[in-house]
Amino acid sequence: MDSAFDAVKQNKDLEISAFDASWLYEHCKFVLHTIEQLYLSFMEGLKTGYEKLLAIVEQKVANKNVEVAVGNLAAKETTLSNAAASQFHAFPWPDRYEADILHVLAQIRQENNPEQMMLLNYYVSDAHGKGLFHFPAVENEKAEIYLVVIKKKIGHCHFRKIVYGRVTAVVAFMSTDFLATKLDLGSRFSHTIWNESVVVYRRPSYKPTYPVSPINWHDTLFKTSISWTRNSKLMQDLLGVFAFEGLASSQLAVLFLNQLTSIGLYSYLYLRIGYAPMNVTIADLVDWTCICDKKVKEFFTARGDVEEILNAELLKQMKGRIYELPSQLAQLDMDYFRSKAKEITDFFVDLCDQSIRYMELKSEAKLNEVI
Repeated sequence: MDSAFDAVKQNKDLEISAFDASWLYEHCKFVLHTIEQLYLSFMEGLKTGYEKLLAIVEQKVANKNVEVAVGNLAAKETTLSNAAASQFHAFPWPDRYEADILHVLAQIRQENNPEQMMLLNYYVSDAHGKGLFHFPAVENEKAEIYLVVIKKKIGHCHFRKIVYGRVTAVVAFMSTDFLATKLDLGSRFSHTIWNESVVVYRRPSYKPTYPVSPINWHDTLFKTSISWTRNSKLMQDLLGVFAFEGLASSQLAVLFLNQLTSIGLYSYLYLRIGYAPMNVTIADLVDWTCICDKKVKEFFTARGDVEEILNAELLKQMKGRIYELPSQLAQLDMDYFRSKAKEITDFFVDLCDQSIRYMELKSEAKLNEVI
């Protein structure tokens, strides 16, 4: 190959055999191919290196732009947060929930144009409200706030749940006329929310001067005790139905449990709070009881799949309809429903009896002295 190279370089003829010429041709092709591959590999390496360097430069520019954008966005969010916070009265919300809570409050104010917003209770993982009706501290992953919103007119919306981020707001709406009337009548609920709740927002032009009559605890005990005497008998009668050996229908048993739950829940709300929002579901009323404590909500927190299905049936708004019973409940033994009926009855009877004893204490009279 060296001789052939020199001959070509000097432009001279070279006498070689046909075999050598063929061998020389093949090896020259191989060398040419190898050189081409080396060249292509070299150029590809240069291209890859250039692209990597270009990507690094572009990333640095992009990061700088993102930092500027994030800084502007953070400044904007801070401005909005400060603007939202300035609309509401100061309250020591936990830092990690404050932004979401202020967002919910701002949403309620914007959508409803209220005269006043009052905080009845709240539950968060590291703090809790003073509790208008007292409750034990409970650990929660999210924040829950319970509000009453006062408006001039409320229309058909008496109750609403709003979820944003890590915050759930349970809101009851009342008209100014309704509140004024109830305060004048000495309503327990109106007194409690008016005197002991936390005002988180009040329209500057809203300056209420409602006449407030004192609560007549003796009269309240008399009225509520009549209602509880009637309702507790209904609950005991329903419990007696479950003791009847002829009761063999799971569908009928669940219907009775649904009614037992409704009677117990409404009785508790009347005795303990004195108010239940209108046009709401049974499940919503369970949420509403949390303005006192979480005993009712925890009672209906399922501990298994079957209990979860049953609780859904117990808290279902029947409205005269009969729904097909889930197969998981249809195959249960009747003793399960009997046990559940006793559990529900005992639970609500205990809560309602506690409320009666509280009113006896406030009225300085015993129930048998009032009736």
